[in-house]
Amino acid sequence: MGCKTCLFSVGLVACLCLQVANLGPADYNYDETISTLRYANRAKNIKNKARINEDPKDALLRQLQEEMERLKKQLENGGTASGWHFFMKTLFLVFN
Repeated sequence: MGCKTCLFSVGLVACLCLQVANLGPADYNYDETISTLRYANRAKNIKNKARINEDPKDALLRQLQEEMERLKKQLENGGTASGWHFFMKTLFLVFN
């Protein structure tokens, strides 16, 4: 019914789907032809969203590291670290 080909490049995966619906002109294939066309229409309307396949703990660690970098930059620029205590409490809860 279809073929799926994935092209791998540096850190990216691009998948291409090709669907071929074979129809028969004979009247005894009418039900099968209608069924195939319905399936092909449903398959054509499928939309996928790409998302990072990441462990929730790894995602939290990444977010905390980004927050830590942001707060360090804020301190270097003379700003205040208003969320620093919350960040440290969250970090403590994650690793304990």
